[in-house]
This record gives sequence, C-alpha cells and structure tokens, in this order.
Amino acid sequence: MRTIIGLAFILLAYGEYIKLEDLKSSEFGKSVLNAIELSVKSDNTDVTIKVLSGFKQSLNEQGRDAEDKLSTLKAECDDAINQYLSYVASAKIDLSKARNSLEEWQKPLDQWSALLSQRNKELNMIQANSVDIESYKKDDLENQEKLLEEYNQAISACDDAINCLNSQTPGTFLQSPVMLQVDSQIQSMAVASPANVPLFKVLIELGKNAKDQKTLARSIALLENLRDHIKNSKFEFQESNKLAKSAYDEYFQALDEEAIKLKKDVEDFTLEVQDWKAKVKDAKSAYDEATRRITDIPKLIEQKQGMCDSEKSMHEKDIQETSSQSEIIDRVLWLINNKLDEVQGFFSKV
Repeated sequence: MRTIIGLAFILLAYGEYIKLEDLKSSEFGKSVLNAIELSVKSDNTDVTIKVLSGFKQSLNEQGRDAEDKLSTLKAECDDAINQYLSYVASAKIDLSKARNSLEEWQKPLDQWSALLSQRNKELNMIQANSVDIESYKKDDLENQEKLLEEYNQAISACDDAINCLNSQTPGTFLQSPVMLQVDSQIQSMAVASPANVPLFKVLIELGKNAKDQKTLARSIALLENLRDHIKNSKFEFQESNKLAKSAYDEYFQALDEEAIKLKKDVEDFTLEVQDWKAKVKDAKSAYDEATRRITDIPKLIEQKQGMCDSEKSMHEKDIQETSSQSEIIDRVLWLINNKLDEVQGFFSKV
C-alpha cells in the first residue's frame, strides 16, 4: 500500500504516467520490458515488482555512488585549484623577493665593477708611464754617455795642446804634428762641446802665435785653467748623473710599489665582482623561475579545471541517467499497481 501511495505521488508530480511503447526507444527501457513481460503475462506481478524494486535500489545506489564521486571530485578539484592558486601566491612572493634581491645586489655589483674598471685604468696608466719613462731614461743615458765622451775628448785635447806647447819653443808650432792633431780635434768638436770651442780656439791661437816665453806660458796657464774647468764640469756632470739615476730608480720603485698595490686591488675587486655576479645570477634565475611559475600555473589551473569539468559532466550524466532510469521504474511500477490491465494488454499485442 505504501508503495502504491508513493507511486501515486510520483504520478501527480510527473503529470502523466509512462507509455510502455516509449520504453522501446532505449536499451534500458527494453531491459525493463523484458524483466516484466513474463511475469505480467503469467499474472505474477509480485515478482515483477520485486525485480523492478531491485533495479531501482541498484540504480539508487549507483546514483548515490555517482553523487559521492561528484562530491569527492569537486572537493579534490577545489583543493587542487586552491593549491595551484597558493602556488601562484607563493610564486608572486618569490618573484618580489627575487626582484628585490636583484635590485639590491645589482647596485654593489655596479659599484665594484666601476672600482675594478678604475683600478685597471690606473694600472694601465702606470704601466704605460713606466714604458714611456723607461724609453726616456734610455735616451737620457745615451745622451749622458755621449756628453761624457765629449768631456773626455775636450780634456784630452787640452792635455795634448798643453803638452805640445810645453815641448816647443815660441814660433815653432804651426807645422807641429801634435798641434795639427789638436787643430783637427778642435774642428771636429761640436759648437756646444764642454771644451768651450771658441775659447779653446783663441787660447790655441794665442799659444801658436806666441813670440816669447811669457806669452807662451800665459797661453799654457789659460789652457790648464780651461782643462781644470772642464774636469770640474765633468765631475759635476757625473754627480748630476748619479742623482738622476737615483731619481730614476726611486721613481721606478714608486711605480712598482703602486703597481703592486693596484694589482692587489684588481685581484680583490675581481673576486668581489665575481661574488656579486654570482648573487645577481642566482637572483635572476630565481626571478625567471618565479616568472615562469606565474605564467605556467594559470595554464595548469585551466587544464585541471577542464579535466574536472569533464569528469563532473560524466558524473552528472550518470546521476541524471540513474535518476531518469529510477523514474522510469517508478512509473512502470505505478502502471503495474494501478493499470495492470493496460500493461497486460500491451504485452498481449507484442
């Protein structure tokens, strides 16, 4: 009785009872017709009702199972998408940290790189100066050697002239081989020679043209004074050369010390630059990775959402199908309980 009342309510809810002919249009409907055909023809409707009730119970279980799966799927999908969204939030935090680190570490990298560049410029300048000064020193030393040779030549010429004048009597010098040699030396001397060529020439001429011993002695004395003056000049020149050489040595030593200091700075600054470059590289990698995650995760969310929607649609279809099939069984049961003659009539025509 309770079943009949329930089916009556179902009928009222649906508005009309099912037509058995319509059941032929689906495989499920055909299976329902097959299940009830023999029992209805044999007037054993209790078996039919029991079989159909079993069908309905099985369908209801399938429907509940589909609903449970749908509920579980929704929860799992929501959890997965929320997890993906948390990954996005985490990636945004990582991106912000990486950006801050990149900006923070780029500044000291630029500063150390600028210092390294400056030190390299200073070192290159010192090395270039060292080469230039070395070349200048070489030329200077060559000039000093040349000038020293001129001092020696001038002193030798004075000695030769003095010896010649001391060994001859006045008026006999014009054809003297030694004096001719002295004349040749005088002619070969540069105008800027330490021997003071014009004065040397005057004193030689004075000695050569001396008519008496007194004039000759005066000429010799003046030549000796000139020789002594040249020797003193040579000594001062050599002392000056020693000071110049010492100055060169001190200058090169200072350059070497400065170069050593700059090379040490270059080594230290290079290590600093390499260290900051490594940090910047790590920050850039972290930045790129966070950017990739932010870009890729929405695609994963979209893919996951598509999979979830597809599975949801499948479970919803199962729920709808089992609900529809359960409804069919309810209507068929109502017919059996309330319109058995019509049911029997339908099968009598088959």
